[in-house]
Amino acid sequence: MGNFWRLYVQTHLQDEQKVADHLESCMAPLSVATGEIAEMANPTGAHAGVGHVELLFDHAVKAHECDLILSQLALTHSVTTNVEILGDRDWVTASLRELPAVAADRIIVRGAHVPMPAQGGQIHLLVEAGLAFGTGHHETTRGCLLALQRLERAGLKPGKILDVGTGTGILAMAAAKLFSCPIWASDIDAVSVGFARETLKRNGLAAIRLIHAPGTRHPDILRQQPFGLVVANILANPLIAMAGDLTHATQPGGRLILAGLLHWQFRRVLAAYQSHGMVLEHRHQEGDWSIMTLRRP
Repeated sequence: MGNFWRLYVQTHLQDEQKVADHLESCMAPLSVATGEIAEMANPTGAHAGVGHVELLFDHAVKAHECDLILSQLALTHSVTTNVEILGDRDWVTASLRELPAVAADRIIVRGAHVPMPAQGGQIHLLVEAGLAFGTGHHETTRGCLLALQRLERAGLKPGKILDVGTGTGILAMAAAKLFSCPIWASDIDAVSVGFARETLKRNGLAAIRLIHAPGTRHPDILRQQPFGLVVANILANPLIAMAGDLTHATQPGGRLILAGLLHWQFRRVLAAYQSHGMVLEHRHQEGDWSIMTLRRP
């Protein structure tokens, strides 16, 4: 394997996805990362309200082409950039291996490189470095972990649980530790499903049913719904598009946790679910992000 080149871009958080989409269409990179993964590779650190986009190339980025594309982008978006050569290494894994443990109340998410004995009712989830999205370090993941614990303390007995967009499987694993019931977890990305399967085995939770599928539209999920608890940590627009499906997947009296939406997107996402009869029960804020818990009457 030869050298890799990384183009790192900072922009306003609300422009993050637009910038990523534009650069991907113009520059044809090997991969594009935003948010959590891109932020972790930033050597200068992260700041509230700042969006992070990272593009990986297996060829040298031509300076004049890069300057032209970025100068055009700068006409409509505030951007700062950095290009560096990475060499022959797994750049994502190398970044993830340096991550500290993350605490969300009783739940601790860590890699094997952070040895920590469990204390006083703590729940430890072991997530190793890899290419799937979700290491527990993003505010949306932490917010969902807190929401799950709030429901557990309130005495919710979901019967069965669905995690949509499971990534590395963190939320499905946390749900398994908090609630004694069957759990299904789906993701549209095959790499994430494979990585999650290994992570579940490592944590002794291989009984969680993992499914490679977009949203809830898979025969296994359709046969099992409705669920007493559904969790979906994805993005605002997909959440809006899936409002009917996720409402239908939640049983009457059940709860639906939604995350992946910025504060300014909250009302729009909530309105989509209220139009299907869902009722807002709780809203929690982590950094620039909102996490909501809805109840189906």
